[in-house]
Amino acid sequence: MEQNNIENDEVSLVDIAKTLVIRRFWFLGFFMFAFLLTLVFAFIKYQKVKEMQNAPAEYVRYTTYLSVGLVNSTGNLLIEPLKSIEIELNEVYTKELNNKFSINIVHDWEKMGNLMKIVTQIPLSEDNKTISLEIEKYHRIVLQPIIDRHNRFYNDIAEKNARQGVNSTHVSRTEIVSLAQKATLQSDSLSKLTPTNILIFGFCVSILIGLVGVFFLEFTVQVKKSLKGH
Repeated sequence: MEQNNIENDEVSLVDIAKTLVIRRFWFLGFFMFAFLLTLVFAFIKYQKVKEMQNAPAEYVRYTTYLSVGLVNSTGNLLIEPLKSIEIELNEVYTKELNNKFSINIVHDWEKMGNLMKIVTQIPLSEDNKTISLEIEKYHRIVLQPIIDRHNRFYNDIAEKNARQGVNSTHVSRTEIVSLAQKATLQSDSLSKLTPTNILIFGFCVSILIGLVGVFFLEFTVQVKKSLKGH
């Protein structure tokens, strides 16, 4: 019984291979149609990417980097958790100022360590020297309460370490390391779906469509033959 099942399976595999060979022109037809659509889409994407690369910048981004102080001998304990600082900035200090500029706060201990990014983005049409100075001032004012409080922590810790004769090499202050760095950018970042990725994905999908199309048509032919036989 088991041997018969194996033979039937072998016949099925042979039939599949024979179908693909006999209907190879069907397969090529489906494949070429699908891949042609892929080429069209990839070309459109390529043109769009070129346009975006050559287009003038539409936005200006001002980025301030804040280095949060470290307080222990191994250099991995922060004066204050980054998330806590983010909440303070968003929920307290920016709201108190009620400024016309918005800020976006970015931090990631794994990638950026003790650095935080404070970002303000404005349309290019609104950017000028006065606005630039206003954003610099805004970033500094927003961060100053954090810096002042951390400096008090730092001074207390440094004095305590000095009394105990502890090495304070890894104790550092919270400070602004870069204020309102200016960068221009497009309204939309370039998609990771590049023309090359589209071609690779489209090639694989075209093969799949070719196979499905062949067996669907073969199934239709066999059904028609069966109906005629009856």
